[in-house]
Amino acid sequence: MLSVLRRLLGGAGLRLPEELRPLLASPPPGARLTAEPWRLLRHSCLASVGDVVTGDLVSHGARPLVAVVDCATLRRRRPGACPGGGLGPVLRARNPAGTITREAVEALAAALAGGGGVVLVEGEEDLLALPLIMLLPLGCTVVYGLPGVSAVALRVTPWLKAYVQHVLERMEPVPGKA
Repeated sequence: MLSVLRRLLGGAGLRLPEELRPLLASPPPGARLTAEPWRLLRHSCLASVGDVVTGDLVSHGARPLVAVVDCATLRRRRPGACPGGGLGPVLRARNPAGTITREAVEALAAALAGGGGVVLVEGEEDLLALPLIMLLPLGCTVVYGLPGVSAVALRVTPWLKAYVQHVLERMEPVPGKA
């Protein structure tokens, strides 16, 4: 799947066009909403995107394979309140709001290849659930926050990977070096 992502990313990454924002503002078909993501602890392969979700999971004893955080909630920085400590190596990546950078995707891939860890994002982590779904093995569960709604839990299936690939194919390329 990394090769598919690299092909889709093309140059420096992808940008979310305005017309796709409503699609990503709601959970995809088949998503499970949960106000208590820590109840997913029984899942053997769990990944999280977002500070609140990751913090909630960790505080209840979960160890996400990959946790993607930016030390902010609703774009407000929370110095000293960054969840994910003790979950493995910390990889850093730049990922401006509304984009998926090649750098961030490579950090996700490296975290998975290294057996897990935290991807600390400078910018915004929201869209990184998409490439994470593409990179995770089938059967894993990805949990991310949907502000004002709840947490969304998605089981990685062939259908979900195809859905995410379709969304990524509709995004705009960001010019630049690979």
